Amino acid sequence: MKKGISLVALIITIIVLIILTAAVVITGVNTPKNAQLAVFLNNISTVQEAVNIKMLNNMTKYATTEGDLEKYKWVGVIQGYTETNAENNDALPESVLQIAGKDVLSIDESIKDNLSINETEVSKYYVTTLGKVYYQGFEYEGNIYYDKDTIGIGTPSAEENESGNIALGSLVPVITPESKKIMVSVNSVRYKYSKDGGLTWEPEEGTTNPNYTFENLEPETEYSIKVMAIDSLDNTTESIVCLTTTLEDTELIDGTYNAYKGVNSPKLDSGMIAVYWDTNGNEIAQYNDGVLNPNFVYNDWYDYTGSTALFATDYTLSKWANAKTPDGSYWVWIPRYAYSITSGYHDQTRESNNSGKIDIEFMKGLEDESKTGRILFQNALGQGNWNIHPAFSYNDGTEKKLAGIWVAKYEMSNNGSNVPQSKPGIESWRSITVADCFTRSKDMYTQYNSHLIRNSEWGAVAYLAHSKYGRHGVQVGINSLNYITGASVTQSTTGNKYGVFDMNGGAWEYVAAGLGIIVSSKFGSENAKYYEVYEAYGDRYGDAVYETSSGIGSPYTNSWHGDCSYFGTSNDSFFLRGGSNNDGSGAGLFYFSRGGGGANGNGSFRSVLWGAL
Repeated sequence: MKKGISLVALIITIIVLIILTAAVVITGVNTPKNAQLAVFLNNISTVQEAVNIKMLNNMTKYATTEGDLEKYKWVGVIQGYTETNAENNDALPESVLQIAGKDVLSIDESIKDNLSINETEVSKYYVTTLGKVYYQGFEYEGNIYYDKDTIGIGTPSAEENESGNIALGSLVPVITPESKKIMVSVNSVRYKYSKDGGLTWEPEEGTTNPNYTFENLEPETEYSIKVMAIDSLDNTTESIVCLTTTLEDTELIDGTYNAYKGVNSPKLDSGMIAVYWDTNGNEIAQYNDGVLNPNFVYNDWYDYTGSTALFATDYTLSKWANAKTPDGSYWVWIPRYAYSITSGYHDQTRESNNSGKIDIEFMKGLEDESKTGRILFQNALGQGNWNIHPAFSYNDGTEKKLAGIWVAKYEMSNNGSNVPQSKPGIESWRSITVADCFTRSKDMYTQYNSHLIRNSEWGAVAYLAHSKYGRHGVQVGINSLNYITGASVTQSTTGNKYGVFDMNGGAWEYVAAGLGIIVSSKFGSENAKYYEVYEAYGDRYGDAVYETSSGIGSPYTNSWHGDCSYFGTSNDSFFLRGGSNNDGSGAGLFYFSRGGGGANGNGSFRSVLWGAL
């Protein structure tokens, strides 16, 4: 299986300003010898160059500004068009007159004031919305010249260089390197592109398309991107080398941080394959019968997209990464993240849907830094605290970090040989003791460190689901279909096929956590990294228990969304999560209850993979 390189992917968008020599184009005759014509040619070239430079400076100044850069480039170029106009996305001013049949606008006084051309003369220069400078009319030997490109042709109706010098004089490519591709965007008439600094050009005949993609590139290789602009008279101008970069592989599958996606890459161990679904719902697998699928697009595999607002309905855009193990079981990647509960914490005021708000920032690899640059974390109970979620660590004598976890996509079912599996449309495995849930999960895939889901890991899924990267506060639908797994996308943590299913209803689920020493005696001290022992309600964060409930007393529906809130006792020590289809409105992501660990017809379980450690 192809492995991604273990480097942070260089995924950037750069606006590169290409400063070119403004060449004087003279067609039809030799260079004019008449002094007046030479002065005109010099003056119009000077004005054109001043316009070009101002536009170029604007591109630099406003390159990172949110808004239409095409509007900002006119600030201080067209008379009366200000930064405020650009911020408001105002249209350019109306044309003040026509020259040679072209609509033109007044050039800003700030440009004219810096030119060594007398005031009367400079007032006769105007600019088109293509950035080309025109003169009101210079008469010489019976011909009238309006721009420097028609000198020698002698008629205003002759073919002109309609690209304008701005197209040749300041190419502004937007270059986006990503996985084995470089995409270049510019704005002119016809182009050729080079990835080797101008030694070779493509396409050979040129193209009118201002967007071009270099494909099948090598990772960790330097490329020097150049652009050749070709105007309507076949004059060519090349940019300087505008980008030299190392294109790194973004097809990461080893848990390292993917800067392009903004999350830790899914960790695919040997035998695991990535899957996603096309717009028709057809599954696209990374490998088919061991053969790499040429139609698999890594960029389409996952995208942890945030919805626009709390309770917004666009949460279905988020695509959590999915994978399959050799038995055909489905798993969902939960990348390492930090969280902050900003409303509805414990007994604080809740949002309108009887829940709170959770902010999420994904972490960079195993570093204690989020993708936003946050490095200070409280890692403690409290509203507004920023905590690195505890699900992404374990302790085997020393604390170890995890880049993410693979959570079973569905409640576990029995494959017929008493081996658990995670597949849709199958009755979940019930009437099984918590000890058997723990053992069956652990034996399922020892090479992947499979285990019964811990309470903190349930909390990690619940918090991500409740955040903008999941349902953004919208409650996950209940699975009331008689314990059949994956019944509907309304029961998914993302509201689409990419989420985790059956976390509300179906069967309630045992997790590897409970109150007191009975937990370790049941699961074994040698397996301590795979379970969690509680001392009391409110003794930890991240598990969707204390933080998302106001208490554990009557009426025992004190969790967010009115979910059940029973805490363990000495007799009923083990946590139950999610609720069953019989629990109705009391079931949900934030449901927690208690049980003695015995088999129950309403109880099932879910497994988790850490991958090879």
